Amino acid sequence: MFARVQIPTGHSRQLLINRGAVIFRGQLTGLYLVDSDNIAHFRLIRLGKISGDSAEVLSGLKEGDRYVVEPLPALGDGTRVEVTP
Repeated sequence: MFARVQIPTGHSRQLLINRGAVIFRGQLTGLYLVDSDNIAHFRLIRLGKISGDSAEVLSGLKEGDRYVVEPLPALGDGTRVEVTP
């Protein structure tokens, strides 16, 4: 018997974020997104591989979303944040 198989290999895009932005609350994983009014909102995310200072986000975040890179313990949902470029 003989078979010829072609396996497509494509490029996958990864969405990587700073690992320090990830918050673990029990079984939940999330981060704080910042809206256009500079208000922080907690968002659940699903992580993929974690490597060094980076974490891959599989769902819950899209390219271009703004998030808090290093959240302080006092930060809560609905808190106004100062955005620095």
